[in-house]
Amino acid sequence: MKPLVRFLLSRSTIVAMMVGLGAAILLGTLIPQAGAKTPRFFAAWQAANPLPYEIVRLLQLDRVYTSFWFLGLIALIAASLSCSLYYQTRTALKAPHPDMPSASACRPGGLTRPCHTFTCRATIVRDILVGIMRKRGYRSSVNAMPGNNFMFSKNRAGRWSGVVFHLGLLSIILAGLGNAALQQRGLAILTQGGSFAGQTGKWAATTAGMLAGQFAPRFTARLDKFQPLYWDNDQIKTLKAEVAIVEKNGKTTTLPIAVNNPGWFNGIKVFLSGDYGYALDLLLNGKGVRPVLAHILLTAPATRKDAVLYDMTIPTTDYRLHINFHPNRQRPSMLPTLPGADLIIKEPGQPPLKVNLLPGQTIFLAGGDTLTLSKVSYWAGIIFAKSYGISLLYTGFGLSIIGAFFMYVLPFKMAYVWINDEKAGRRISISGRAKRYQALFHQELLEIATELQEALAADAKQ
Repeated sequence: MKPLVRFLLSRSTIVAMMVGLGAAILLGTLIPQAGAKTPRFFAAWQAANPLPYEIVRLLQLDRVYTSFWFLGLIALIAASLSCSLYYQTRTALKAPHPDMPSASACRPGGLTRPCHTFTCRATIVRDILVGIMRKRGYRSSVNAMPGNNFMFSKNRAGRWSGVVFHLGLLSIILAGLGNAALQQRGLAILTQGGSFAGQTGKWAATTAGMLAGQFAPRFTARLDKFQPLYWDNDQIKTLKAEVAIVEKNGKTTTLPIAVNNPGWFNGIKVFLSGDYGYALDLLLNGKGVRPVLAHILLTAPATRKDAVLYDMTIPTTDYRLHINFHPNRQRPSMLPTLPGADLIIKEPGQPPLKVNLLPGQTIFLAGGDTLTLSKVSYWAGIIFAKSYGISLLYTGFGLSIIGAFFMYVLPFKMAYVWINDEKAGRRISISGRAKRYQALFHQELLEIATELQEALAADAKQ
């Protein structure tokens, strides 16, 4: 048991765990995660870089926070913090013990145990000493030391600063551990006005903790509004959306969300993934017995001058389409105010047909078929995430802040005064302990010694 405790409390072990945690967070930030990107993104990544993609997938770097190795790292950190917290609590529960050197061993220049010694002829020491220490915020424990000796303490709550701080860290780690094991996360691709049924819908991408079940929220989500805002250099300023949550009983809750402003519903976090673009609905033989709907998702262009290119085959047909989509046919823009599509339509045995289509327009194809651009709208990636331990996480942050405040603003201090009767008078020695700001504490003890010496000298004259 002792070797395990030494390993968990070893400085090298703690440093290695912190480096590992930092590396995991960095990897989770730099590498696209499975629950936040569309399958099309990962398919393109696999096609362009098959070997790196396989390595990332094999090491679970595309799902860092639910991987086996991250869960093991968090468990190891939690064990180390628990062990450290146990020993810190035992130390804090013990009554303060002077454990100080003899007067002859006192060295005024030392910073670990600063002390000051002088000789006086005054007979009344206690009342003067207690008064001086009380003015500086020290509380006396007169009976804590044997004989004619005194012990004073300041900022007693600071004794528990390390315990509170590490308890907060442990709470944060435990919240992360529970979240890594139980969290559920799914990405749904919604077009404006379209909906997604949590229990029966198919996620575009999903990820879950090792102990989590299937993610099936009991509501339907509908994307009512979506609006991208751009800077003058065509860079994204922000993305805004409104998602309507429809429960089984018909009750509807509207969640306004943005990239850095998620919404919450029954413990489920709803936010934008950052993926968005244009959705085109092409309808083949719209008035026929068996119309065919092609629902096309186009990624937004990099600049307003760029058109969006796309090639496809209409499902269940031999029609091959080359699409050149313009968000605005009148002037360069990334906003679909006057959208239109230039189409090159190919079919076996027929020359390519070049046409321009606006929303609502219909063209006739060979053989009497019709093709209609029925609708142009936005699509956006909406992430639904159910996390666990959020309240424990916030509690941990609060405890860590309180512990750090007492640790650095109100550090615990102990001051010891002992008196030896000698032929020339009474020899008074002052020493103390402080875990923080020892140089300042040493200076404070010297000031106390000087003030006490002057007060005793004045008392002796009277």
